[in-house]
Amino acid sequence: MSFQTGLGKGRPEKDTDNDDQGETIFCRICKEHLSPSKFEPQRRANKVSSCSKCRREAMYAKVNGDVTYYLKKLHSSLGHNRKKQGYDWKVTVDDFVEIYEKQDGRCALSGVVLTHYRDGGGAKSFNCSIDRINPQLGYIKKNIQIVAYSVNMMKGTMDEYEFTWWVNNIYRLKVKGEQIDAGTE
Repeated sequence: MSFQTGLGKGRPEKDTDNDDQGETIFCRICKEHLSPSKFEPQRRANKVSSCSKCRREAMYAKVNGDVTYYLKKLHSSLGHNRKKQGYDWKVTVDDFVEIYEKQDGRCALSGVVLTHYRDGGGAKSFNCSIDRINPQLGYIKKNIQIVAYSVNMMKGTMDEYEFTWWVNNIYRLKVKGEQIDAGTE
């Protein structure tokens, strides 16, 4: 069984040195002279001081080292997407942090210790994910909980009662070997 725990390597670097014609830029972080293709232009005065790889690694280090910063990034990206989709969005970063601390950094549904790891390599099974307890309601403090990403994907649009009913029946069949009469229990 293989889980994306966040402990593996991230996205491999693309090698785009084919446009290098002798010009190089010095990266102040890795201290290397690199092709201009390894840099992203800055918004302020087109001044570049660090290569794309170093900038990305610095951002991941900040997110991975501080759960509050991770939750801030999660709030920003999720809020932007959910507002565009028409959902009520009345939660703050402080609400996320408070809920995370109240849950002692554990998934509200499975109890596993939550991670907060980003490396550009996609979703991680144990990472914090925001779940609406009642999918019919919006993102308000009393209707959200923090769960593991994989748990949230399994739950989908089910409410907690339906989700736990399915989990219980799967457990009874696969672990206990009980035959289940669908819809009667």
